[in-house]
Amino acid sequence: MLIQEVIAVLREEKARRAGIDDPHVVLLPTTQRPLTPGQLSTMLHELLRKNGLGNLRLGRLRSAEQAERDFDSIRRYVRRTGSITRREAVTMLGLSAGTAGVRLRQMVESGELAQTSKGCIPAEQAVPRERWEDAVRRRAEERGFVTIPEVETLLHVGKKTARELLRSMTDGGLLVANGNHKRYMPPSNQTKWRMFYQNSK
Repeated sequence: MLIQEVIAVLREEKARRAGIDDPHVVLLPTTQRPLTPGQLSTMLHELLRKNGLGNLRLGRLRSAEQAERDFDSIRRYVRRTGSITRREAVTMLGLSAGTAGVRLRQMVESGELAQTSKGCIPAEQAVPRERWEDAVRRRAEERGFVTIPEVETLLHVGKKTARELLRSMTDGGLLVANGNHKRYMPPSNQTKWRMFYQNSK
């Protein structure tokens, strides 16, 4: 895959050479023969030096280019599936577990992805930890109750985290339980208590 700037240069060169059937892009201006890898490397280093990048090594450029390709692959996967784990990144990109972990961590640190107990998701879909209780209470108000699986989906967390959060909110009086797996908003008056008791039977 080529960036648009490279495509534009290639199209310009193709138009300039109209009628010349030569697949090479870089030719010697005198003989119109293709540059050897050594000549091309020398030319590239000279261009880097003239632009103040003399200390930059081609290996670093290739590494940065590969990293960006990995990032694009991860972005496409997340757009398609909604999330990605390190194991999925290893399988998809053919990277070692360590390198895949580094790529995901870099995207989390840049704010593009958010880390959850079930993998990485787009940052805009993540619920900040300090707003977990508000999100759960809002869901309980909307549906009349909330369950562990719903909290898992809502917050992108594992079953253990969801269970502990509901237990903590119940112990703190933010939710109430009636012996089943559902948690309800605490009634604010006696009438609501009676309605809650009748609906929970």
